[in-house]
Amino acid sequence: MDQPNIMEIASISSILDPSRTLRNVSVPHVYSNYQHSFVKNAQQLSICTYTVVINQLAWVFGTMENQRFHFDLMDFHTPSANDYFQLVLAWLGAERRVGSMITLGLRTDQIGEEILELVRSRTERAESTERCVIAPLINGRKLQVSYAPLPEKIHLSTFLLTAKIMEGENSQKID
Repeated sequence: MDQPNIMEIASISSILDPSRTLRNVSVPHVYSNYQHSFVKNAQQLSICTYTVVINQLAWVFGTMENQRFHFDLMDFHTPSANDYFQLVLAWLGAERRVGSMITLGLRTDQIGEEILELVRSRTERAESTERCVIAPLINGRKLQVSYAPLPEKIHLSTFLLTAKIMEGENSQKID
């Protein structure tokens, strides 16, 4: 099972080995049981949802162990840069290994720049280029936040914001 959707998992979860980790799970906008073991332990979790549930997702991200998240919106309401920034902060709330990342579909170049500006303005000693900010984290690691145009439009997104945990000079390894 390479990319089952959550409805398929729910129907066969009683026969799946709960000690196994699924590689990639896609969650539709109507799903709300993010604490299901197959969802929260998937290597990559993709969520396509509506703007109104962003605050719920921010809370959920802090409790989930997934190492890779992808988040995209299905409606025409555009969240603010601060909404996206709060998602990234909530994701950082859980201890993440080096290489962990969250990707967020963005609609405009402007929203991407506003998110980077929030990272720059709220982080001391951040290194910055045009579309990338690298910020030191408390545990000695670094957070790299960048965005780039998508080669083709996905849902309503034309840009992809990526936040990734990187090794730092004094980082402590977690196994």
